[in-house]
Amino acid sequence: MTFREAWLPYIAAGAVALLLVSSVAIQQLGHAFERKDAQGRAVPLKLPNEVTRPGLAMELASNNAAAKEVLDAGVDMSAAPTIIAQQKLENRRAMAAMQWWDFPFILGYVVLFWVIAQRGRLLGFVPLKVVALAAGVTAIVAGCLDVLEDLAILNAISTDCTGRWQIGPFGWAKWLMVFVTMLLESSVFFSWTSLPTPQRVLTLLMGVGFFGVSLLGIQSRLLQCDASLELDAVWMSAVFVILAIFTAWRFLQAIAHRHAT
Repeated sequence: MTFREAWLPYIAAGAVALLLVSSVAIQQLGHAFERKDAQGRAVPLKLPNEVTRPGLAMELASNNAAAKEVLDAGVDMSAAPTIIAQQKLENRRAMAAMQWWDFPFILGYVVLFWVIAQRGRLLGFVPLKVVALAAGVTAIVAGCLDVLEDLAILNAISTDCTGRWQIGPFGWAKWLMVFVTMLLESSVFFSWTSLPTPQRVLTLLMGVGFFGVSLLGIQSRLLQCDASLELDAVWMSAVFVILAIFTAWRFLQAIAHRHAT
């Protein structure tokens, strides 16, 4: 086992931990948009693009009007002006915090994609090495686009959606690159045949998951179907749960092997 191969389980475990912590934080911040009016009734959360999550809706905002609609979602417009202003401020603070938490999230998934690409190169098949190299490139491109998307959102918040920096193109391209990366890396899981049966089952599930999610995701981006993208993101989360279990398993094995030697 080479030095690089020996450290991959540790790097993958760190990336997964970063993803889990940042994703939980982003999920919790999204609840800031959920409110009740003076009568105790839930204020309708009206978001553009037929999605239900404020963070995703902001990523897909095609223009300033759509971005402002997201930032004002869940505000009780029947309340007093001071309460309305306070709720709008809370939304903007929560959305800004989501973007700051998204930076470690980006680092986590780019590193994890890099680890998978490295595993593909270590498997030794020449075509797979080419695929792994391409996946590494698309993963980095996705991360860069995601950073630009976050900066565009922060700019929209600071200018109250009056700036010229549009969010939608970065969000569209980012998601497309993520799905292309997953499509490429599905081949790594299908080709990893040297594992014991229980882990091999997990890699096959991840291969099928990466392949299916990527195809549906690419379709949703090319057809501009945002509601389909949100559903696909749910399936992606399920696939990454399996990946987290597999990563933890490999991490514990690496620790046990290191202590044994």
